[in-house]
Amino acid sequence: MGETTFDANNNYETEDANKNNAISNPSTLPHFILLLLNASILYLFMKSNYGIIGAKGSSIFLSMAISYCIAAYIYTTKFGIKILKIEDNGMGILTTKYWFLAVKAVMPMVFMSLILTGIINIIFTESEIDYFMSSLFIVMSIGQGISIITGGIIYYDSKGINGTSNNSENYRIIRVVSIIVIFIPLIWWFGYGAENTLNKSLVINLLWILYAITIALIAYLLDRFTSNTRNNLGLNGAKADKFLLLMIITISWHLLSAWRRNPILVESTDLLMLFEEGILMLVTILLTVTALIKKGKKRGWIIFEGQSAIFWGVAFGYAYSGSISSLTILSEKLTESSLLQTTAVGHLLTAFIIIIILPSSIKKFMIYEEE
Repeated sequence: MGETTFDANNNYETEDANKNNAISNPSTLPHFILLLLNASILYLFMKSNYGIIGAKGSSIFLSMAISYCIAAYIYTTKFGIKILKIEDNGMGILTTKYWFLAVKAVMPMVFMSLILTGIINIIFTESEIDYFMSSLFIVMSIGQGISIITGGIIYYDSKGINGTSNNSENYRIIRVVSIIVIFIPLIWWFGYGAENTLNKSLVINLLWILYAITIALIAYLLDRFTSNTRNNLGLNGAKADKFLLLMIITISWHLLSAWRRNPILVESTDLLMLFEEGILMLVTILLTVTALIKKGKKRGWIIFEGQSAIFWGVAFGYAYSGSISSLTILSEKLTESSLLQTTAVGHLLTAFIIIIILPSSIKKFMIYEEE
């Protein structure tokens, strides 16, 4: 029996819904899990220089990133959907069948990566790959800052918030004080280990006082320098105020992460820091995916919609984690630095990028209002 108009419309709506809900799609979870496992295991192998995996870690990261870029294109075809999509039929993730399908969906990525790893190592030497992946660190940190900004704009643009900007000096002071109040418990927890601050040395206390002054100054200056732009946004001004506050909190968090990696305060990376890096990477991927889906839908680029956007995001994750791992290992060989210093620089660079592009990004709300 032929497809009816109702069936066609229903299929179209289902397909469109899948594109819009790509992040929560059951086909997404296995790739995120594989990313976190691979990133952790590959770094440990590279750190200990264990076997061929430790020696070829950079090329494996690179091949996985390229594999997911290819998958983003393949998924736009019927063949790609057939081999990469998980048809769970609403069974949920807590079933044996789902995980069987999940393994089946990630196996093409593993095989593709193995082939690409071989090709990459035939063309390039391992040292060339190490230096290339290390050089991506700056690009990835910049990309992370841009993703955070773009994701924040898209989030608040979708909210039904109407109102002019609260731009008086009193509100400015209130926002600065709010930032300090939010981060004082975090300073006590991460900076002092939830211990009595009086038991710490004068140097440590001065460092954390300097941090509090720094984020307060950044909050005040960003608020003041963007005040005219937010005033000109009309009823989108309230959105811009909330977006600004979120970005200041994000900047302060990145500075906190960099600050507490100071060798004076800590000697090595702990599990909480590694967990933080993993969460940050996933958040960045989700923001990247959200931005890609919006751009793809707006411009009709199928390759950046739905599950394809997820694959681009995971590719970013492999490139980002690979660049950190490669730079850390290379730095340990050349300068005796560590993951502690590498991630600290990454947080500082990301915070700096957000600060630089934040004033101009607020103008985006005016563009959305016109649209």
